[in-house]
Amino acid sequence: MRKHPKCIDYKDYIVRDSEYVQTSLLQTRDIMRQFGKSYFLATKFLPKRKKLAVYNLYKLVRIPDLVVDTPHIDSIQAKKDLQELYSHRLYVYNEKSYSDRIFGQAVHSFYQFDIKSTYVDAFFGAMWMDTDLTRYQSYRQLCDYMYWSAEVVGLMMCDILGMKDKKAIPYAQKLWRAMQLTNFLRDIAEDYVELDRIYMPQKELEQFGLSHDNIIQFCNGEPINNDFIAFMQYYIQRCDDMYQESFDWLKYLSRFGRQWIYIAGRLYQWILRKIERQSYDVFSRSARTTSTEKFTIAARYMLDRSRNKKTSTKKV
Repeated sequence: MRKHPKCIDYKDYIVRDSEYVQTSLLQTRDIMRQFGKSYFLATKFLPKRKKLAVYNLYKLVRIPDLVVDTPHIDSIQAKKDLQELYSHRLYVYNEKSYSDRIFGQAVHSFYQFDIKSTYVDAFFGAMWMDTDLTRYQSYRQLCDYMYWSAEVVGLMMCDILGMKDKKAIPYAQKLWRAMQLTNFLRDIAEDYVELDRIYMPQKELEQFGLSHDNIIQFCNGEPINNDFIAFMQYYIQRCDDMYQESFDWLKYLSRFGRQWIYIAGRLYQWILRKIERQSYDVFSRSARTTSTEKFTIAARYMLDRSRNKKTSTKKV
């Protein structure tokens, strides 16, 4: 099993050298380039000010995520590291210490775009859950986790991208939930092998004649069966429905925000198509999209949106 792309020592991404002003922006951008390739590509369509804020936000949530996504990490040590990061982030926020090498830029973006710090508190809460909770019993339980770990990121993005109406909020939550659920489907094997986590809910697996034990067996080389294929088809359709509904919020965003959200959502949704193309086998091979595929998908949907706008204008 290849190394989980998230499983990197987070301390490698805190301080590189003493030239803060010169290296911190590059470091922050490079974190997204390495760990959030779809986000990184979509972010190219944003103005510089918003682009930097997205980089900063991504770094803020990625570093604690790296703590809990270190393979076979000791739970006690993970909690200690998380507490140190949380306390440090809180200090930087309260003191407005913008020159801090770890969270200074992110805190500056929070004040610049008037983002609620309670969203970050919620995210850290999800990271705490990851130190202990390795099995999910119901979809409701998983949704609670996804609110803390993903949907709050969507809420923070609303402020950065420029939200014209608060009606955008539930759509933002739905999009980030869909993207995280897509990641869960793609990374079923890696999450178990590297992190001993199974995010697929036991009760919903049971509806298809499956259990967490079956997931473990598939990870250990047992071929997938029709029950698992049916389960994956059900979840993929759930994700597709959420993506389609979430795109309704584009009208509530600024022009650049609409472009970013549409491309980011479509890039993530394409992972589902790749899972389908490999017959739902997420155990023996990766369903990650390559850089070439990402650029092709982004170009395709940009062209589609451009054509749709011209058609809509002509009709009017």
